[in-house]
Order: sequence, then C-alpha cells, then structure tokens
Amino acid sequence: MIRADSLTSVVHDFFVVHARTFGLAADRVDVRYVLNWGGFVNSSFQISDGGTHLHLKLAVTEDVRAALERWRRLDPILRRHRAPPVLDWVEIGDAAGLLFPLLPGEAPALEPGVMHAVVDCLRDVWADGELAARLQPAGNRTAADCYLATYHDRFLEDLRAITDAPPPFVDRDVLTFMCDQAAALEHEVRSHPAFQQEVTTPIHGDLWLNNVLWEDPSSWYLLDWDDVQIGDPAMDIATLTGPTAADLTPLKRVEDGRRVGTPEMMERLVVLGRASLLDWVIDPLADWIEADSAPQVRDVARAEKERVYREALTLYLESYW
Repeated sequence: MIRADSLTSVVHDFFVVHARTFGLAADRVDVRYVLNWGGFVNSSFQISDGGTHLHLKLAVTEDVRAALERWRRLDPILRRHRAPPVLDWVEIGDAAGLLFPLLPGEAPALEPGVMHAVVDCLRDVWADGELAARLQPAGNRTAADCYLATYHDRFLEDLRAITDAPPPFVDRDVLTFMCDQAAALEHEVRSHPAFQQEVTTPIHGDLWLNNVLWEDPSSWYLLDWDDVQIGDPAMDIATLTGPTAADLTPLKRVEDGRRVGTPEMMERLVVLGRASLLDWVIDPLADWIEADSAPQVRDVARAEKERVYREALTLYLESYW
C-alpha cells in the first residue's frame, strides 16, 4: 500500500503542474491528506488555492478503482439521489479517482428530521429502475448473498489480518470469540427464511452516518457511492442506524425505517444490527494494523481504533452474549 505521506507529495506536484486545468493558482496550491476514519482502503485529499476548494478521492487498489469508475459512469443518475457531483476523473501515477467540489456540511446526529430525509432519499434509490438496470448482476441474488459478500467476507478478511499480526491488546481468547461470532452469524443468515428472499433493488451499500454530509434540510449529500449495487435495502437501514464512533448502539431509531420496510426486511434488521456491531469490534483492529500506511496520523488513528474496539466489544458482550 502506498504511504499517505508519499502520495500527498505526489498529489501536490500533480495539481501544481495541472493547476490551470482545475482552475487553481499554481503558486498557491495546498494539498492536505484527509483521514478516513472508516479505514485506509482509499486516500482522500483537500486541494485549495484559497479561492477554489476541491476534494479528491483516490484509489490505490484495483478493486477500489473499479468501484470509483462505476460511480463515474453512474454519476448522472446518482446526482438525482444527492450524490456529490463528479467534476473529473484524475490519474496520478498508479493511483486514480474522482474529483469533487469541496462541499459544506458535516456528519449529523441521527435526529428524526435527518432520519426521515435520508430514508425518503433511500426509498427513491430503491425504486430507481434505470439505476437497477445499469447495476443488474448476472444471476439472481438473495439477501443472504448480500450479507455474505459484505459482512461475512469482510469479517474473514479482517480476521485473517488480525490473526497474522494481532494488536498487542488483543489476546487469543478474544480472537477466537470474534471468529466464533462471525461463524454463528453466517449460520443464522444461511438458515433464516427471511434471508432467502431475492433482492432486485439498488442500494447505497455503505450508508453509515459519516457518509451523510448535512448542512441543513435543503442542503445535504450522501457520500461514498463506491459500493452502490443491487442488494438488500435492510442493509442500508442497518448501516444508517448502526454504530458510529460517538454512539456504538446498533439500530438507533430503526422504528423510523419501518414505514418503508417489509416484515421480512424487519426480521433481517435484527440480525444485521448484531452484525453491524460485530463489525465495529473487528474492523477497528484491521484499521489499527493498516494505520502504518499513514504515519502522519498513525498514533492518533490507533488510539481511536483501540478505544472503539474496546467499547464495541463491551457493548457486544452486554447485548448478545
């Protein structure tokens, strides 16, 4: 993985050379690395000359690059659903990604007005036939397929990394417990009738609260459409109402999602809520390991990831064990 400090320097040099193309003053170009608290699978930067302000999201792996290319192709459709407008596709050495205007706002609290606005937007996404046609996968997908390809695969990948290089505050008994919980959830999903339902609707795919950029009820965006796909709408609701660094409780205000959910979807939400909290136990440990790729923020990131892991594990044990 490319180190974030090295990539920042490369990005700066690129925008100095191509300043005119992007409406920047070359002698005033400033590039700042943006720590993505959700992980290190991509790199984000703010570019500014004091007058023009841009946001760059770069992929440093092939699978993330493919996801950003899909977002670029779907940009005209996704803008209808409050996606930030794509300004350009940028290739910088071996990295490539999307350039956006730097938009105002911040991640909101999940208050009723926010929940209702986002759920209404999601309902439009789920009903978008044009988007569904563009995303249609080969073969049928079930809600179980969606869970396994998202949560379970991520659990397995993260647990392999943690097993190979466990953080010093994680002992083998806890690692075994996390593996057992991932396996138990897999078994429940494979055997639960509600998860055998075929899914045919587009979903955002990564709609945790930090991917809502909120200024006011008339000015807000849904960020990070890398994972847009045909999937299970219950996963959008579970993620939106799920843990955040400030409040790790799963399924917050989930009752507000019932107005758009089928009974089968509500049954899946119970399982997905548990999975979302387990994700916040496991994923911070993988991020703790990957923080080596961003040495300028490594210590801060590691301290935060350890805090989140400890609090999420305590809450998981209290709630599900």
